[in-house]
Amino acid sequence: MALCPGFVRTEFHERAGMGTDNIPGWMWLDADKLVSAALVDLKRGRPCRSRTPLQGPHGVVKLAPRGLLGGVSSKAGRKYGPE
Repeated sequence: MALCPGFVRTEFHERAGMGTDNIPGWMWLDADKLVSAALVDLKRGRPCRSRTPLQGPHGVVKLAPRGLLGGVSSKAGRKYGPE
């Protein structure tokens, strides 16, 4: 199983030195709920599951030109990356 959750409320971002003040609250997932749902999926044999509020935009990413994605990714990395 691959779990691709996005932003989960843990100490990960703090330990990595990443600022999270600019990330909207609706984007965050609860770790306990995420793990419970993932274990249910695992029992059902689902190989990959994304539990982010951004599931819709993930589909759009597949259709976007790679050059555009690279620019957006680079900009986001500088904005949300280590300080």
